[in-house]
Amino acid sequence: MFRKAKTIYLAGFFVLLLGIVYWVESNESGAEKGTYQKNIINIEISKISEIAITTKAKNEVLLKKIDNVWKVKWTNDAYVKADSEKVEQAIQQIAIIKASNLVTTNKEKYNEFQVDTSGVRVKLSDDSKTVVDIILGRFSYKSQREMYTYVRLSEDDKVYSVE
Repeated sequence: MFRKAKTIYLAGFFVLLLGIVYWVESNESGAEKGTYQKNIINIEISKISEIAITTKAKNEVLLKKIDNVWKVKWTNDAYVKADSEKVEQAIQQIAIIKASNLVTTNKEKYNEFQVDTSGVRVKLSDDSKTVVDIILGRFSYKSQREMYTYVRLSEDDKVYSVE
C-alpha cells in the first residue's frame, strides 16, 4: 500500500515540476516579445537577386545576380563580375542581424546614431520587390574586442544596437 502511495506522490510531483518548467519557459519567451523584437530581419537568402547600397556620399553601388553570377553595375548598361562569395557572405551577415537593444524610437535622435540620410542604406530585393531596406548607422565599441552598430529598418521608427 505504501509503495502505491509513493508512486502516486512521485507522479504528482513530476507533473507539478513539468508545469513549473512550462510556466517558466512560456514567461521567458513572452518577455522577449515585450518591448522589441530581436529578429528584425527575416529573409530567404537564396531568393535575393539584387543589392543596392547607397553610401553616405550618396554614391550607389548596384549588385545584381545575372545567370546565377553576381555582377556589379559598372556604367549605365555594363556589368562586371563581382566576387560571388563575398556578396553571399554580405547577404548572410545582413540576414543574421539580431537586435541587442532598442536604443530609441525618437526621430530627432536619428542623426545622433547616423540612421538617417547620413547612414549607409542597403536594399535587398528578390525578382519582384524590396525584401529588406535597412540603414546602417554609426559604429561604436563596447570593449577592445566588441563592436556594435546602430541600425534602423527604413519603414520603422525603432533604432537598434547590433553586435
